[in-house]
Amino acid sequence: MPQELRLHAITSYADANQYLERTFVPDFNRRFTVASAERGSAFVRVSSMNLELVLSIQHERVVRADSVVVFEKLLLQLPPTRLRERFIRCPVLVHEFLNDSLGVSYQGRLIARFNRAGDLLPLRSPTVVAA
Repeated sequence: MPQELRLHAITSYADANQYLERTFVPDFNRRFTVASAERGSAFVRVSSMNLELVLSIQHERVVRADSVVVFEKLLLQLPPTRLRERFIRCPVLVHEFLNDSLGVSYQGRLIARFNRAGDLLPLRSPTVVAA
C-alpha cells in the first residue's frame, strides 16, 4: 500500500482515504470478489458456550486445602456446589470479567462469582464452556 500511495503522489491522510474509497477498494473488489457457492449466512450460532467465560482474562490456580483460591491479594472462599462439596487441590481458572467482577470455574463450569473485594456474589446459573 505505501508503494501504491507513493506511485500516485499521495502524501496526506485525506488524499489517501479518498484514493482508497474511490479507486483502490472498487478495483480490488472488481478483481477479487467471488460469488459464494451457497446462499445464506456462513455464521453459526454459538449454542452451549458461555462467551463471558471465554472472553475473560483467565488465570490458572490450585484450590488450597481450606477451599480457598488465592488471587492477587484476595482469598476467594469457594462455596459447596451441586457439582462437588469441596474443590481441594483442584486446578481452577480465575476469570476477570468485563464488569470488573471475578469468577472461578472448574472444568469449564462457573462455580463461584466474586466482587473485587472478594465477597461472594450470587451465581446466575451453572454455565458450561464447550471445548
